Amino acid sequence: PADGGGKVLFDPMFDLSTTEAQQAVLETCHQLQTLECRVVGCDNAGYDTLMYQSDKKTHSCFLEDFRDWNGGMLPTGEDFEAKLLEFRTKAKAWNYTSEVLSDSSYENMIGFIDGKLRYVTIRIRSTMARDTPYSKGIEIRDLLQGWTDARVTEMPESLKSMKYHAYGIFSQ
Repeated sequence: PADGGGKVLFDPMFDLSTTEAQQAVLETCHQLQTLECRVVGCDNAGYDTLMYQSDKKTHSCFLEDFRDWNGGMLPTGEDFEAKLLEFRTKAKAWNYTSEVLSDSSYENMIGFIDGKLRYVTIRIRSTMARDTPYSKGIEIRDLLQGWTDARVTEMPESLKSMKYHAYGIFSQ
């Protein structure tokens, strides 16, 4: 909004404090790691996934990291947001990710606004090269949009506002 004068609208139904919502996010993380990409823009010979395969971690699923940090448990209900905020403040993303992902700070991935959880992000390093021509990237954008649309149909009501973004890579 600061650069374009728009206004951010957050989903008033967004809620990760239930087991159902948490399981949906964990499943989304898993599916994103294994999403097949067989279009021209994916440079993934030998493994066919959208996510780049490496001996280093190429994804960041904040909820997996939070669960690990919290002794293998995910709190629910009223305790969830306070504990997630503590994790966001105290945990260091570099303990859970690698340099393959740029800007993997929990402050950016877990969005508290005015003391309330408003958004979260799941990140991957894709197999699409940064210098991929726009025309080849369109197929990847369409793949991601189709996957996201299908995933939203499986989400609980509290997560129906799920979107994908690619830091403007698909902008012309």
